[in-house]
Amino acid sequence: MTLVRWQLLRAKKAMENWYALMDFHGEVAEIWNAEVCQVTEEGILLKNVGWNQDIEAGASVSFEFRGEGEFPGVPAKCVLWQVSRQIKKGA
Repeated sequence: MTLVRWQLLRAKKAMENWYALMDFHGEVAEIWNAEVCQVTEEGILLKNVGWNQDIEAGASVSFEFRGEGEFPGVPAKCVLWQVSRQIKKGA
């Protein structure tokens, strides 16, 4: 079991309805303050959980997850963005 905490900063302008793509290729057993939306070859697509969907200018958002099985290492990057198109939910 491995617990990873990630904090994403949004310095310049506010963001509504954030998503994040994390280059993690292990199994997520539990996650807090985000939701796994999709698993792809690029990594895991995460989305907000409603109450934290908007990030004010200069603020940050953080989430934690617990990995299951063999731990492939802490993700090297996690890209945060605002999505205006609909993303299909599922693995």
